[in-house]
Amino acid sequence: MSEFVIKALNYGVLGLCAVMLVAVLRVLSAEQNRTGDPRPGIIKFATLFMVFCLALAVVNGYVQLTERSSGQATKLQARVTDYAHRLDQERYRLNEILGLLGDNLQSQIDSTDPSEKVKLKATINRLRTAAQEAQAADPE
Repeated sequence: MSEFVIKALNYGVLGLCAVMLVAVLRVLSAEQNRTGDPRPGIIKFATLFMVFCLALAVVNGYVQLTERSSGQATKLQARVTDYAHRLDQERYRLNEILGLLGDNLQSQIDSTDPSEKVKLKATINRLRTAAQEAQAADPE
């Protein structure tokens, strides 16, 4: 019996409930094997013990469910924060790339013949507009 108690208590409150229920079962079993009328005090305390065990089990179940759901919410929040951070990094890198492309195209325009300059300037303007729209859409 003591080995069962030690193993059960490793499970916390639910283990304590199990030990208490086994104890009540043994008391009730001994009371049934006894000759004569059942003692009202034993029956009353056994019933009270079982109600107490049931209340402990319900409270423990509620606490376990709340802890589990809050733990999952915390993990989900951490993942969302991580993804938001990654998106911010990617947006920053894309804006840098767009800026470099614009600078590169500007240097090409400066070294190109006049007929090609019009096409390259239009491309640069489209890139600048896209970069400005991306920065305007940034919630920061």
